Amino acid sequence: MAGVATHPVSDDPARGAATSGRGGRSLSLGIADAVTVLAASAAAADAAATLVANAVDLPGHPAVRRGPASAEDPDSDLGERLVVLDVGPLDDG
Repeated sequence: MAGVATHPVSDDPARGAATSGRGGRSLSLGIADAVTVLAASAAAADAAATLVANAVDLPGHPAVRRGPASAEDPDSDLGERLVVLDVGPLDDG
């Protein structure tokens, strides 16, 4: 059939998937709403998704509100690092 993979799933090199970004269960250093990564393992996908989501950023932009991680979650291992609390409207520029 057209459009249907003919190889078994076990032959697929992607064995793990993860999504990271703002608004999830974790605090984020970046402004990405969501980043999804497929990788050889779930752990690799999770690490890569976190790195990419944190890298999507606009440092110093007035529409991005940040605050210390410890103020949002006293148990956070991010301590006083600034995490994204809210992102206002952004223009194409």
